[in-house]
Amino acid sequence: MQLKAYNIDLLAKKLKIDWNVVREAIYHDDPRMSPFWTFVYEEDRGFHSSCIPKDIEAICALAKEYGYRMEITEKLLERNKKWRNKQ
Repeated sequence: MQLKAYNIDLLAKKLKIDWNVVREAIYHDDPRMSPFWTFVYEEDRGFHSSCIPKDIEAICALAKEYGYRMEITEKLLERNKKWRNKQ
């Protein structure tokens, strides 16, 4: 969810729209959504715990072994690596 929020934030910047206004309009009334999932930290984009990236990469590798490619998840990992390498 957070990677989606980062992408929408970048689009909002291009459109000169305040992400927090968009965030509230999209997620505020949905009780299933925690506002914590949609925070955007300019100086710390992407996920970077010790487990999440390697666990997701392992799941993608397992899927690939069985002939299934998790393309969207792989793209999210690529995007996350770009954000993390800019730090």
